[in-house]
Amino acid sequence: MRYPEFREFQTRELEAGNTLKQKLQHLGHHRSSYQQELVNGFPHLFANNAKARVAFARAFLDVLAPFFGITVAAPRAVRTVYHLTLTPRQLCCSLSESADYDLRPLQAWIREVMQGYSYIGMTEAALYSNWSMKPGSKDKTVLWHVHLFVWRTNRASLKALVDEINNNHESLIPTLCPADYRQIPCDHFIGKVLYLLKSPQEYRVWSSKDEVVDPETGEIMLQLNGRYRQKSRALRPVDQVRAFRFLRNRYLDHLMLAGGEGKALLTAIRWKALEPLRFHQCYGPFVRRSSGGKAIRK
Repeated sequence: MRYPEFREFQTRELEAGNTLKQKLQHLGHHRSSYQQELVNGFPHLFANNAKARVAFARAFLDVLAPFFGITVAAPRAVRTVYHLTLTPRQLCCSLSESADYDLRPLQAWIREVMQGYSYIGMTEAALYSNWSMKPGSKDKTVLWHVHLFVWRTNRASLKALVDEINNNHESLIPTLCPADYRQIPCDHFIGKVLYLLKSPQEYRVWSSKDEVVDPETGEIMLQLNGRYRQKSRALRPVDQVRAFRFLRNRYLDHLMLAGGEGKALLTAIRWKALEPLRFHQCYGPFVRRSSGGKAIRK
């Protein structure tokens, strides 16, 4: 995998995974409490496992790149592809409830609203660290949301879908829309794929302000305008531990969504990404691969 974006993605995810293990150790967690997912969970595609996420991204790219006409020498998609993001409030939960949140209703809703489209994408979690669903509570919010690649459609059709969702669903943050779409520039496709596959991020929300002039004094002041802004950043170590808890026992291939032509792509990605697990089940745990690809028992 020679895409520059992939090398950056790999470095970032592996560093985040190491930081998480160090933080868990610092907090006194016994190795047995996280070994299954963070240490041994790579072949199983545990969502908490950094190596599994990198391998899953590699499989995702290996399948999607040729389908959309992309090569390392010519990393430009030859099809028109749209990036659709769905973040309705109904998909939110408090941090204290996030570990047991059932994603099946979310995925069923996506299949319903996306019926008739060709798409593939991922379910993702975002941690809103300074926004609570419960007034007066300090409990953080987890927004389960979906990023989808959509093709074999046009702007008019997607705009009608997005308008319908925005008219019938609320967003977690007032004044922000729960659905949005953008056409992906041909030369940004690889970066967008990796954006779909990134580990959870933290979001901060703040009130937006406008500059107004006092009619009496002429002084320029900042005044709340009733709108909100949000910005993402990498999770801090303590929030990585929180994310570890609500991602426990979740698998990357189970977080995928697809419809239309995307179903065949999903199957191919899953088959390719789970190859290490099939190898593991065939030859047992104490196996490594030789340079020729044959199993060598230790």
